[in-house]
Amino acid sequence: MAEISASSRQLDGNPGNFISPNDPIILANGDVSLGNYTGASLHILAGGSVTVGDIEINSTDTGDNAISPNNSNPFLASLANVTLSDEARTSVVIDGSKRPTLDIRAGIDWTLLGGFPGNTDSGNLAPNFGTAATSANIEIGNIEIKAPNGLVLLTNQYQANPSLVSETLKISSILTGDGPVANLVNDKFTKFEIDSSKQRFSGNGGSVFIRPLA
Repeated sequence: MAEISASSRQLDGNPGNFISPNDPIILANGDVSLGNYTGASLHILAGGSVTVGDIEINSTDTGDNAISPNNSNPFLASLANVTLSDEARTSVVIDGSKRPTLDIRAGIDWTLLGGFPGNTDSGNLAPNFGTAATSANIEIGNIEIKAPNGLVLLTNQYQANPSLVSETLKISSILTGDGPVANLVNDKFTKFEIDSSKQRFSGNGGSVFIRPLA
């Protein structure tokens, strides 16, 4: 299985910015680097690290455009069930068609899912593919969920590749718009950074799950 990375860049070499009315799904065997994103639920599943700019989620999409139990693609539907690494082994159903969702999973060992299904860019974000899965780090700018009942999942525990170094989870801020956080979980990243002065959880915004690699 070849190792690949996805990186969408502007002409000046910086990561590209995206606006999408659809629910993009990006699957990559290696690292993924994107610019700012505005649109429907966003799913990024990578065998390596994930680096993204500011993210604004403002809507859901149809079952076939999202990771959802109702997706007609059996493989994508199978990705909807996530077991967290907390002591209770909490089960979470990811459904970007039912809840405005930011779903980022780094450091995946695709062999545990039956093999890498191929590069997927359902939102036509046009990533470029290079080489290597260098770590399972996650770095994101500002996260804002602008629709009620949203869900944020950031993890490198999902079918994790233990051979990857995982030291950093860095988020500038999380704003859930009009809602409380049902769950905010932090574990054992060596470097976990979130600017607490910029967090805002109020009203009925939804849930945030953060599960670093043990």
